[in-house]
Amino acid sequence: MVHVHDWLAQETARVRAGRTVRWAGELDQPGLAGLLSAADVAVVPSRYEPFGFTVIEAAAAGAPLAVAAVGGPAEFVVNGRTGVIFAPGNPAELADAVTTLLRDRLAAKRMARNARAVVLRHHVWADVAASTADVYAAAHRRGPSTNRTALEVAPVPEGNLLGFIS
Repeated sequence: MVHVHDWLAQETARVRAGRTVRWAGELDQPGLAGLLSAADVAVVPSRYEPFGFTVIEAAAAGAPLAVAAVGGPAEFVVNGRTGVIFAPGNPAELADAVTTLLRDRLAAKRMARNARAVVLRHHVWADVAASTADVYAAAHRRGPSTNRTALEVAPVPEGNLLGFIS
């Protein structure tokens, strides 16, 4: 099995992008925040992303967002207001989204400010923790359910962006 990092390094060399692509490796929180805040664009090309912590972290750091229209990222990003959305699995749309943000730096900065404001308003960890505690407390007050039914589970798409690596 090929390690993802090794495969990405090989692909970077194969397309001769070594001068423009640098793999940072594992970063601590301050290092990640610094890198995201310096990014021209944070690209999240997920085919399946239930919540989108990566999007929230990038927005909190002030990075302009280009995200695939799936799950949490698509719920967070309002196209043209807090970032740019593209169809998952569509490289041409991904390229258009990134190009849009790189060509209009003022619009990208405006969208990044809007996205950061949403994070500060709705995704502060203390507030999220308090809301979660409220849900658990309400469930505890109600007690166990006697009417248990099977939950329908949404199918997870096959593979992901790197699913072809073996």
